[in-house]
Amino acid sequence: MNIGKVAKKVVVDKFNWTKMVTGVDKSQQGGYSIQGSFVNSFSLSDGLYLSVEKGSNDFYVLYKIKNNELTIIKKYENDGMSWASEFWDSIEDNI
Repeated sequence: MNIGKVAKKVVVDKFNWTKMVTGVDKSQQGGYSIQGSFVNSFSLSDGLYLSVEKGSNDFYVLYKIKNNELTIIKKYENDGMSWASEFWDSIEDNI
C-alpha cells in the first residue's frame, strides 16, 4: 500500500517518519519503547505501523495493513514527550 494513501486517509499532508512495529519494551522511555524498524519506502507491505506528522502538535497514527486493506487502530495528538506509552496496549493487542 502506498504511504500517501495512508496519509490521505488520516488527513495529513505527509508523514515525517514511519516505523514497522514489532513489539513494546516497557523498560524504555519515549519512542525507544516501541520496537521495530523505520521504513524508508513509499510502498508498505502487510504489518503494523506507526507514523507521525511533526508540527507544533505531533500527530501519531497506529495502523495495520493486511491484504492491501488499511485499518486505523489509534490516532493521538501530542505536544510533549510522553506519547509512546499511549500506544502500548494497542500495539500489544495487534501484534
